[in-house]
Amino acid sequence: MQTTPTEHSTTYVGIDGCKSGWFVAILQGEQLRFQLCQTLAEVDARLPRHSIVFIDMPIGFIEPGEAQRQCDRLARQALPGRRGSVFPVPCRQAVYADDYSTACGINAAEIGKRFPIQTWHIVPKMREVHQLLQMQPGCHGRYYESHPELVFAGFAQAPMAELKSTVAGQQARLAVIAAQVPHWLPVIEQALSETLKKHAKPDDIIDAFVLLLAASQPKHWQFLPAVADPDSEGLNRQIVYAPWLN
Repeated sequence: MQTTPTEHSTTYVGIDGCKSGWFVAILQGEQLRFQLCQTLAEVDARLPRHSIVFIDMPIGFIEPGEAQRQCDRLARQALPGRRGSVFPVPCRQAVYADDYSTACGINAAEIGKRFPIQTWHIVPKMREVHQLLQMQPGCHGRYYESHPELVFAGFAQAPMAELKSTVAGQQARLAVIAAQVPHWLPVIEQALSETLKKHAKPDDIIDAFVLLLAASQPKHWQFLPAVADPDSEGLNRQIVYAPWLN
């Protein structure tokens, strides 16, 4: 059975990977803020003990003999037209390979297929998440895998039509957030204006804030799949989002 946080002292966090490391959006009481951190360990060290984190990065890997993680299959089904935004997750051994060619060879041997270079580009961040959860067992109940496009689709009641990399797509996503929490917009606009694009792209920033919004609504959480699906290390492979709130 899934449990959700109920303490009023809980700090909610949305994290998205970016060029300089991680963009972090934080809601502590009524205070909304943001920060950039180079490593996930740095992020975690700065967070209060009672924190709930939604992160756009896989938690738990595909296992030998599986075609794909259940959560990824269900997320793709929920995102017609945006299925490609759910990257394939390699097996654990491939994630720790030294180079892309070797990783693809390992993945092909373990689960019967290679994976795209786009996935390899975020493998270092997959390792960071995995290593944090291995070194800090207390993080298991605080970190949840989420997916911005799934969250936006839930809030908008349909997958977003415009790509998040375009100005139109970013404005459309800001409008979705504004429909739920209009008082957040000044802080989000501040983050967009103050953060150099060489450190974090606008869509990284917007994604972190929408993950924060979903994290801050524990009574509305939905899990894909509904039943826990741990990998062989006990890491729970579920994608969490929040559907339309209004």
